[in-house]
Amino acid sequence: MSAQLVYLSHGGGPLPILGDRSHKAMVSFMKKLPSVFRRPKAIVIFSAHWEERRPHVIIEEDPGLYYDYYGFPPESYDLSYRPKTDMNLAQQVIQLL
Repeated sequence: MSAQLVYLSHGGGPLPILGDRSHKAMVSFMKKLPSVFRRPKAIVIFSAHWEERRPHVIIEEDPGLYYDYYGFPPESYDLSYRPKTDMNLAQQVIQLL
């Protein structure tokens, strides 16, 4: 099995969505991704936001965004992302870990 891999840092808050001029290079790079990679069948996110002794997999049927930042403009809290959860893929990830 081969996989496409992209590492993206979200930075402080919802970088680079707020239009900061210093983020132009990152925004340009991200806009080119669809022409470089084929559309993924699924997205698996690995996060270092929690520290555990062993890997943990968090699975939600209808996940929302988790706003773990504060002090940003109001529009940064209006972002929405409602992906569909593939429970079979989630179980495969658990087995592979």
